[in-house]
Amino acid sequence: MILRVDEATIDEASILHNLGELYVHDFSEITLTELNDAGRFDHDFWRECWSGERTPYLLRVDDRLAGFAIVARGSRLADDPAVHDLAEFFVVRRYRRQGVGTRAAAAIFGRRRGRWEVRERTGNAAARAFWRKAIGAYTNGEFDEIVVADERWHGWVQRFVS
Repeated sequence: MILRVDEATIDEASILHNLGELYVHDFSEITLTELNDAGRFDHDFWRECWSGERTPYLLRVDDRLAGFAIVARGSRLADDPAVHDLAEFFVVRRYRRQGVGTRAAAAIFGRRRGRWEVRERTGNAAARAFWRKAIGAYTNGEFDEIVVADERWHGWVQRFVS
């Protein structure tokens, strides 16, 4: 199984939009997001990807699309532009529980050296378990975890240095 993590180009915006539909669908159980009248989920998180503040990545396994990640510049929790924020991360169900997410995360962390924050929403215990394991493997357990419950965020946050 060959994993590629490539920075997405503006020409691949429609791919991010389509994968985003699946991503929002997966989260709808937690966020209670409703379908619009056309039977789609409204989302636009990918639109800012080429603004210089967010960088999108496409995940491919054996040259087949397997997911995406978006890294934002700056902390969502503090006024610190040097922090890398893993804003969005999605692996399609076909490739889950096969190490794809863990390997993709490690590849992304390795591309951007420095301080990181990874956040999981309250109610998403599966994501918290995944990120504890993935970050723990990447950092040899050298990370901290906090709980935030204010206007900035509601959920867990792992912080570490790559």
